Amino acid sequence: MVPGQPLFNGNLTVIRPFAFLDKQQVRNVAAQFHLQAVPNPCPLSGTSKREKVRELLRDLYEHDPLIQGNIFTALANVRHEYLLKRG
Repeated sequence: MVPGQPLFNGNLTVIRPFAFLDKQQVRNVAAQFHLQAVPNPCPLSGTSKREKVRELLRDLYEHDPLIQGNIFTALANVRHEYLLKRG
């Protein structure tokens, strides 16, 4: 999901203000404002491939520190006309 995702033909936009922060930065912000994490109510929580993807990305970042910046730059330059359309 991109940092600003229009939904329902543009009638609703989901904004992700922390999209470009890593997990530790989000934890630091939460601690600064005395916020506590809530359990994820999703029934698939803990059974997805997210942790494996995180590990893969950590390995890539250690191998080449520029990769993380390149990935986030690519996310900021999405060309919607290149995306596959369903239907």
